[in-house]
Amino acid sequence: MKPHEIIRELGTQRGRLFKESVLSNFLHDKEFQQGLEMALSAFTTFGIAKIPISKQDGFGLPFDQFKEDLAEKLISRKVTGNKARELIKEHMEYATKDEWNDWYRRILRKDLRCGVSVK
Repeated sequence: MKPHEIIRELGTQRGRLFKESVLSNFLHDKEFQQGLEMALSAFTTFGIAKIPISKQDGFGLPFDQFKEDLAEKLISRKVTGNKARELIKEHMEYATKDEWNDWYRRILRKDLRCGVSVK
């Protein structure tokens, strides 16, 4: 399963045991692990308030490219302001709609919206 599918699955039910079983099945996935860490860590901030919602499908955005070319630049503040918005838009256009809206956008917003927290 891809990370955006896992997040969507976690959002389908409210039970703690269900969420724990889903997480235990996919916690070994490095991409999923790193995304959770970025989204849930209080020490990681991206410095951007509005993250656009994707309305069209792109070809797909590999997680490594998202992390290196977008997330790390926002975290380190190498890119801010209008340039950050442009960079976000550019990456959004590469990603598929589901990938962006259900995974990358939620990481950047620091809200996975699936009932999962650091606990």
